[in-house]
Amino acid sequence: MIKRRSAYPPSTPCRGRTLARVPGLLIAFLLLLQVEVSFAQNVTIKAQRKPLKDLVVSLQQLTGYNFIYNSDLLSNAPSVDVSYTNTPLKTVLEQSFAANGFNYNINTKDQTVVLSRQVRPAAPTSQSPAAVQVQGVVKDDKGAPVSGATVTVKNTNTAVVTNNLGFYSITLPDNNRTLVFSYVGFETYEVVVGNENSVQNVTLKMKSGNLDSIVVIGYGTQRRSNVTGAVASLNSDAIAERAISRVDQALVGQIAGVNVRQTTGLPGKGFSIQVRGSGSISANTEPLYVLDGFPLGQSSADGTGNFSGGNALDNINPEDIESIEVLKDAAAAAIYGSRASNGVVLVTTKRGKVGKAKISVSGSAGYSEANRKVDMLSGAEWVDRATEMINAAYVAAYGSRGATAADDQARRIAIIGSNNV
Repeated sequence: MIKRRSAYPPSTPCRGRTLARVPGLLIAFLLLLQVEVSFAQNVTIKAQRKPLKDLVVSLQQLTGYNFIYNSDLLSNAPSVDVSYTNTPLKTVLEQSFAANGFNYNINTKDQTVVLSRQVRPAAPTSQSPAAVQVQGVVKDDKGAPVSGATVTVKNTNTAVVTNNLGFYSITLPDNNRTLVFSYVGFETYEVVVGNENSVQNVTLKMKSGNLDSIVVIGYGTQRRSNVTGAVASLNSDAIAERAISRVDQALVGQIAGVNVRQTTGLPGKGFSIQVRGSGSISANTEPLYVLDGFPLGQSSADGTGNFSGGNALDNINPEDIESIEVLKDAAAAAIYGSRASNGVVLVTTKRGKVGKAKISVSGSAGYSEANRKVDMLSGAEWVDRATEMINAAYVAAYGSRGATAADDQARRIAIIGSNNV
């Protein structure tokens, strides 16, 4: 009797049933291995100038994979040369499809290949900054807020004006980040605002330079460089250079074409002013005086230096004068009418200004005397001189006629005659 030997120890509980299970597990393993091999099989194919659409058909036949793609995806695809021998499918797809702008996705479970067009990443571009709201305060070099300053986006019409506290708020576009700050009498200031700078406090510096002088032309003020009429002016600095007691005295020898003369030697008397010369022998030739925009009454000086209606400039302190303008052309008549036929003298007085209080003190003193004194006689000398003159007069009158004893000469007969034809 032949005994069957077991490979397991005697104490092992499983004997015949374990051997019965081994062939089943081996068969299942071999089947899985066969499936894996069929899904990862290699490709052998050679062709020249083969369209990708035809290559897909060949690969489907060789591998058993189903290719999924849009019908228009490979319509304009290029042709390729392929020469593969026992090459993995992934390598074929990488060199034939991915190299020509197509993506592929292999799904071994479903045995499919999904084709799609590659999406090229956009070229890196500098990201434009978004619009920024900028605000801040504009001050001068002394720390005081600047009211009315203009804040402009450079090279645009976008602008705002600061309030009485110097505050402003403006929106900058995404393509322009330069702000321009400007105000009369201050230097223009530019600043480039970054994305993180939403607050811009600015300090403006005083602008030093020679500004055009301003002249009063009757209907407003203009820069001297813009005035086309015959206008002459005299500012307060020129008036303060000389010690004068009257306003009209300041015009003596200061303005071309204006004749200023003194009609009497009495101290404090007014001057006669002629802008256009003497247009009449007896009529008034004085110009029209306008004080701070208000015309004053006209009057003319007589031979003694007195004005019939009082001089319009008598009660004006020369220290209170800011400027004097003389309108010499006919354009003045268009403003003040016939009263300006002899010209117009515009007198502008000083007035308060914004800023710290300022007190100025000025004074002058002088005396007046005759240039040459007359050599006067004493009392005794005057009597002797008078006696000498009287005696000489009598001698001259009667010395040559001789003495008369009777009055016959006084009573002689006078002869009267008359002849008519």
